[in-house]
Amino acid sequence: TSTPTATAEAVAAVHGRAVSVRLASEAVGRRFIANTVAGLWVGAIGSIAFVILALVASVAVMLRRRDGELGVLRALGVAARTQARLRRTEFAIVALYSVVVGIVLGAAIALATVAVLARASTPSAPLDLTIVPRFDPLSILGVLAILAVAIILILARYGAVLRSSAGRARP
Repeated sequence: TSTPTATAEAVAAVHGRAVSVRLASEAVGRRFIANTVAGLWVGAIGSIAFVILALVASVAVMLRRRDGELGVLRALGVAARTQARLRRTEFAIVALYSVVVGIVLGAAIALATVAVLARASTPSAPLDLTIVPRFDPLSILGVLAILAVAIILILARYGAVLRSSAGRARP
C-alpha cells in the first residue's frame, strides 16, 4: 500500500497482535529538525543584515566616487532634483536585480543542501525519516518586506544626500 498507516494495518491484520508496528510521525521529524531550522533562520537574518550593510556601503562608495559628475551635470543644465532621481532609479534597478538573483540562488542552494544538512545535524534520527524541504511563504514575505523597507529608507537617504550635493556642486 502507499500510506504508512495502511501498511501498518495490513501487517497487523496478517500477523495479529504479535507484531508491533511503529510509524514515524511528523512530530518526531520536527523534533529532529528544529535545531537545523533555527540555524537556518539565524543564517537568513545574518544574510539580510549583510545585504543591508552592503547596500549602505555601495551607496557610500557611489556618493564618493561619482561626486565629480555632479558639477559636470549641473554645468550641462541637469537640475539637482533630476540628478537625484536618476541616481535613485539606477540604484533601485541594481538593488532589485540583486534581490531577485539572491532569492533565486538562495532557493536553489537551500533545495540542494537543506535535506543533507538536516540529516547530518541529526545522526540519531531514524533512517526512514524523510526530510522534505518546504518554504514558508509568510516568513519569506516577512523577510522580503523588511528588506524592501530597508531599501526604501536607503534610497530616500541617498536621494536626499544627492540632491543636497548636486545643489551645492559648482559647474
